[in-house]
Amino acid sequence: MKETIVREKLTSINNILAQSSCREHGLAGGSLGLSYYYFHAGRALEDDRLADKGASLLQELFEDLNTGGNGMRGSFLCDGGAGLGYVMNYLQGNGFLDFDVDEELVGLDEFLFESALAHISEDNMDFLYGSMGIFYYFATRRQTPAINRYLNELAQPILAKPIHTDYGVWVRNLGVTRDKYKEVNFSLSHGMTGYLLPLIAAWPHLRDKEKVEKVIRQGISYIMKYECPVDFGYNEYSYFPCYFSEDDGEMTRINRLAWCYGDLNEVLLLYRAGKLLEDDRYLNIANRIGLQTVTRRSFESTLSRDTHFCHGHSGLARFYKSLFIETGIPAYKAAADYWLDAALLLIDNEIIEDHYSANNVSLLEGWAGVGLVLADHLLGWDCSWARILLL
Repeated sequence: MKETIVREKLTSINNILAQSSCREHGLAGGSLGLSYYYFHAGRALEDDRLADKGASLLQELFEDLNTGGNGMRGSFLCDGGAGLGYVMNYLQGNGFLDFDVDEELVGLDEFLFESALAHISEDNMDFLYGSMGIFYYFATRRQTPAINRYLNELAQPILAKPIHTDYGVWVRNLGVTRDKYKEVNFSLSHGMTGYLLPLIAAWPHLRDKEKVEKVIRQGISYIMKYECPVDFGYNEYSYFPCYFSEDDGEMTRINRLAWCYGDLNEVLLLYRAGKLLEDDRYLNIANRIGLQTVTRRSFESTLSRDTHFCHGHSGLARFYKSLFIETGIPAYKAAADYWLDAALLLIDNEIIEDHYSANNVSLLEGWAGVGLVLADHLLGWDCSWARILLL
């Protein structure tokens, strides 16, 4: 029954996307992300016409870039070259495209490597808009001698960035801040979690594992220093602040539960670090905090009010699916099902309200991301599209 409903909603989303245009080529908000969606939707619905749309979007993207178009900006994962490289590598590796990644991306890889070095030197350690997204791209590639050299040469300055304190390390990220405002950020999208998870992903290919382990452990130690007590009676649901000022320590602690910010970020980090380093302490903390989050289902406790991926219902559904894949804990599967059902209930009204008219094709804040989560449900437990967002 649910599969029938999912297919119906996916068809409705496709009708909207067919009438929508892309303003740029990036992954998060443009034709690259929409192409990524169409390939998966085509496979989920067994409709080659959708896959053909994805291929046509890629062709238009490359034609524009080859003629000097500016629809893709710079090197970033979110809207630049790292996103393009990741998608092409993923599509080839998962049988969507016949594309010689190692040969065709040589020039892009060199550009991304040099760009990442520049970003690191400027304290731009952002996952979406900085060096860590590029580093993660290299970590996901087949480790040819050239790719492995890029990865390990980037790892050296990345591992030199942490700022040491008496209770661990943190990393300054000026990638998305204004006027050099300095904040200590814990999030996956722009902070410490988005710094440490790519290091964990790159672990098998890195030479200096001793230093990597030290940074991971000290980074987690720093994050855990700022665990806060929760009190549902006082509307205090989050264990961790989103960020705080480097200058005066003033914390911004909100009840966000989402892909981009919030306790789920730290839970995923703890599970992956615990498995990698075979440390039950991390796994036990992740269980304690993660299983508390599944009880948070109101707007007040999650700040999730609509369907989009970044901090809406579909993102929560996919995040809990990832936690279930990581752990096999049934409560996470139940949470994934709950948030998928919650998203399905909202879709028709959001379509009527033209809810994502600002950018229907957005992967993070539009219909493409919602559609990917629905396609993911139909494709089952082996669908790996969300790894592009560290899930």
